[in-house]
Amino acid sequence: MNAQQKAERLVESLECPPGAGIADIRERVSQAHQKDVVLHPTSDSELRDITGLWVEMEHASHVFYRADDPEIYQAHSIFHEFGHIIADHTTCGVLEFIDNSAISSASLGGQIQRARARGFRYNDDEDLAEEIAYALSRVVIAGTKSNVRAVFE
Repeated sequence: MNAQQKAERLVESLECPPGAGIADIRERVSQAHQKDVVLHPTSDSELRDITGLWVEMEHASHVFYRADDPEIYQAHSIFHEFGHIIADHTTCGVLEFIDNSAISSASLGGQIQRARARGFRYNDDEDLAEEIAYALSRVVIAGTKSNVRAVFE
């Protein structure tokens, strides 16, 4: 099974209705993850070389995204991090190469269990998270009447 097929299967398991928004998808990801997923808009200077970051704590997961990015790109970055969550990816070592000010300024408390970032490095986990982001975007636009759906297929 290739990354796109895996992504479609994982997104289908969320049972999101066509046209679902970020809030509904976040709720369904939280249910699948069995932890609340909290979104944190963050300045570009805090994330620097990455566009999104997932940090899992004992009782919740936190998704950081750049608030200065265009809204459609923010959504893609959030969906990419949701991809890491629903694919149950392990830590990628991101905390070793980023400034942790974004994490510390959010007052997450507790011990970090896992962390993943959306950046510019490629591997199979990143490929799958990207495919999940595309699949979630298709869910969001499924209820529209415009031909924008073709962009994501």
